[in-house]
Amino acid sequence: MRWEFEDKIRCEFWFFSGINFAGQKTVVTIHPYGGLQGDEVKASDIKSVGVLAEPGVRVTFMTSATGSGWEKMPWRCVQVIEGRTNTLTDGRTAVQIPDLDTYAEPDAPRSDPEFEMGFPEVERFEDGKDWTFGRTGRLPLKLNIRSIRVERIPGGPQDRGEVELVVETTEEPQVESQPEIPINESHKTLKVKRSPKPKPSARRIPKAPGMTPGSGRKN
Repeated sequence: MRWEFEDKIRCEFWFFSGINFAGQKTVVTIHPYGGLQGDEVKASDIKSVGVLAEPGVRVTFMTSATGSGWEKMPWRCVQVIEGRTNTLTDGRTAVQIPDLDTYAEPDAPRSDPEFEMGFPEVERFEDGKDWTFGRTGRLPLKLNIRSIRVERIPGGPQDRGEVELVVETTEEPQVESQPEIPINESHKTLKVKRSPKPKPSARRIPKAPGMTPGSGRKN
């Protein structure tokens, strides 16, 4: 998995190998001062996910493994926005995605196959307006996430203006066949600080309580 995250940002992920927060659970934390921590997560571990963060953080899940040309491939952005979150029983704010390929409200405990619908699609990243949006294609997002970016929402409560991105790779990326295309970063000025070599997880963190129906209340 290729990770990109802003310096001194906090976010926690609960990855599940099945939809509706079922199957094997993998917990990964980005700590403001400790960086990436927790268990290694692979594409095969991700069908549904919970994002735990304070409002003002956004996460982009990409099927591109290199960070180049990712907007031309399937991807999905999830933004933690005040009033569009779920509050867990321990008081933390979260956004729940019971199925990476379909739309559900950010506090939904599960997807409903009878009312299944796609998430809003945009031509350009900067055109996204709601709490979630992205691009679909022949390749599903489930089981195919290769890169994850975590950053502050421009103009949001945690925005710092010009930022730095730390890049870490926890497994060897797959070679992609499409030509290298420069990333359109017009939505935000980024200064990339690359790690000298792949950095292993710092430590194994305690297992967190699972995301289950009724685990929180809607803000």
